[in-house]
Amino acid sequence: MSEILTATAPLVATATTMVDLATAETVTLSDVVKGKNTIIDFWTTRCTRCPDALDKLNKLTVSETHKDVNIISVCLGAADQTGCDPAREILEANSEPRWSNLQHYFAGVEEKEKAKAYYGFAQVPFYVVLNDKGEVVQKGSAKKVDLDAAPGAIRIVEEEDQEEKKEDRVLDFDDDF
Repeated sequence: MSEILTATAPLVATATTMVDLATAETVTLSDVVKGKNTIIDFWTTRCTRCPDALDKLNKLTVSETHKDVNIISVCLGAADQTGCDPAREILEANSEPRWSNLQHYFAGVEEKEKAKAYYGFAQVPFYVVLNDKGEVVQKGSAKKVDLDAAPGAIRIVEEEDQEEKKEDRVLDFDDDF
């Protein structure tokens, strides 16, 4: 299950230094997410599960439910890789760039280690969900984080579900007597 944070001092977005893979500009994670509900996907070029997680996020970026959510990917460097070229090669391997709806960034080995220590992860893909204040509200593996509960996401409730909830409320009310 994802880790829902309830600490008294909220965990916030770090000033992790990254390279924007679209512009080659150096940016900080805290600046990229400032004032935006955000889902961050940390991944590596050697991860076999990461492409599926990126596919899922790429679809969310164009969905009506997540139109107000900033979704970014941060490729984390490996000790034997120099620069962000391996990430760019994966993203641009096909005639049409992969995961073209996402904002892509690259963090080198030193920044990767800081992010791992700060957010508490050892494996990728790893999601961090932030509210518009930059506070971490969820973090965990791609299978465990509830992306539909991300701040800014719109939940679609079917009419049948609404009727069931209404019935449940009536039953709950009656049961209290």
